[in-house]
Amino acid sequence: MRPICLLALVFALPLQAGLEWKTTRIVVNAGIDDKQTTAIFPFTNTGEEPVTIRDISTTCGCTTAALDKRVYLPGEAGAITAVFDHGDRAGRNSKTIRVVATGGETKTHDLELTVDIPTLLRVSPMLLRWRVGEAPAPKVLRVETDPNYPISIKETVIGPEHGRGAGAASVFAVSEPVQVGEGVYEITVTPVDTAQPTNRGGQIKTDFPADSPRFANFWIRIF
Repeated sequence: MRPICLLALVFALPLQAGLEWKTTRIVVNAGIDDKQTTAIFPFTNTGEEPVTIRDISTTCGCTTAALDKRVYLPGEAGAITAVFDHGDRAGRNSKTIRVVATGGETKTHDLELTVDIPTLLRVSPMLLRWRVGEAPAPKVLRVETDPNYPISIKETVIGPEHGRGAGAASVFAVSEPVQVGEGVYEITVTPVDTAQPTNRGGQIKTDFPADSPRFANFWIRIF
């Protein structure tokens, strides 16, 4: 009798509605000219109750997610479409799309979109530092470009001190890039003096691709 009672208890439990995903993680290798990546996450309501998608959120304003409707009947399929805007990003970018669905109970589903964007430009170190009063010795930025693409350094600029207006960028002297290897350059930055502390941002600009040239940021600090 004991097994029969247990079996009766099992069958008495209501079946929970839920979403079954074809995949919860998508990895995309983006092209050099791609401005955005679109990924589709299909799902099916495999339960016996309607499922309502209450909320969809993303971890970055660069990513949006949408679906055609909010309520899915048992056996009905749908999909969430995620769009990631590349902007000036490079390398591996992983974004999470969080889906909150209710169908008998509320469940949270995390979807992951990973986009590998070609890295055309790398700079090291990303921070050049001098102490106040230190000898204003030159320091070198090493810039590596992808030799598979016709990329050239167009200019190196240093902005004004953070939190202040334009001007005084001339307190640093910046050399022309010197090629030291295939796709490898060195740029020398020298402070005119180190009498005052300062924090500045710099940017190395390229000429490729023509419609949206890539650039790399670096920072300068006298402290």
